Amino acid sequence: MRRFLVLLFLVAIATGCDGHTSVKGRVVDEDGKPVAGAKVEFKEDGPDDALHGRLERKTDEQGQFSVALTHAPSKKITFTLSVSKEGFETFRETVTSENRNQAREITLARKVH
Repeated sequence: MRRFLVLLFLVAIATGCDGHTSVKGRVVDEDGKPVAGAKVEFKEDGPDDALHGRLERKTDEQGQFSVALTHAPSKKITFTLSVSKEGFETFRETVTSENRNQAREITLARKVH
């Protein structure tokens, strides 16, 4: 039994099925200045009737953010990263197992009145 559990653990590591996804980065405006206090929402995608992880954070004074969710181990799960702030257009990106570990610099465009 112990040998089986060790083998199962090694297979999970090799396939990247760790059940944890995190994203970090920085939010700036079109002039490259940090956007402090922007709402960063990170949520697991899926059918509307299913239970999904969802997390909200605010950027710090330097525009930095970090979000992480624990979920069922799978490489097929996708997430939506949304960043919004009053006076700016909302940014949205799909996060997958292929791009989840990349640091992001997100530029928010100002709304045109």
